[in-house]
Amino acid sequence: MTNLRAPPGGYSADLIFFSQLVPTYRGNFLKDVSGNEEGPISRFLSPAQISFSPGSRYEPNTHWAFSLSPASTKVILVADDNIASIPGNQEEEVGLHGTPWRSETDFDNLFLQFGASFRTLYRNKYLKEKLIHKSELILFSNYLFQPENIDFDWRNEVSYEIFKGLKITFLINFFYDHDIFLQKTDWDMPDGVERNPDGSPKLSRGLNVVQSLTLQYNYIF
Repeated sequence: MTNLRAPPGGYSADLIFFSQLVPTYRGNFLKDVSGNEEGPISRFLSPAQISFSPGSRYEPNTHWAFSLSPASTKVILVADDNIASIPGNQEEEVGLHGTPWRSETDFDNLFLQFGASFRTLYRNKYLKEKLIHKSELILFSNYLFQPENIDFDWRNEVSYEIFKGLKITFLINFFYDHDIFLQKTDWDMPDGVERNPDGSPKLSRGLNVVQSLTLQYNYIF
């Protein structure tokens, strides 16, 4: 993530890109445990999200920052055709990751959105600056399709610096997109995914929660 901005109360331009490095299978596993020889449901650049939000930024102090962009662009890319062909919300013709989908042989790899975004950021340090807390909320409304449905992305990060350069970080991310259906959980199944009578995964709208615990080392030279 990069941020090019003027002093507090000035203009800003937020550029955000994220994807993943390794393939993920049903149930959020790193390999297929379903026994159905299903391919991955996500991998690098499938999906990827890129957003660019020029606008204004206000920082009342060192802990808070607010950004508003009335002309924000967001792109969802699913470069792998096998993943882009996976259905999601079939009633609204949307693929698993939010790209346009009409059938398993008729789909788009790219979904361009244009709308408004609001971003707020809180950051603070405790315990002699060894404990670092960061919370970021991003809201987005697509002018071009159902603008009343707001995309919601709330990221929370807590880090503890063990010694200079080395820290342990806990991250929890809450995400909701009205257009994207999520796989329903059933821990009685081998892959932890509830399935329809025909064997296909059962999908529905819901809040996506992602958690991670990482050990990071930074060295500046």
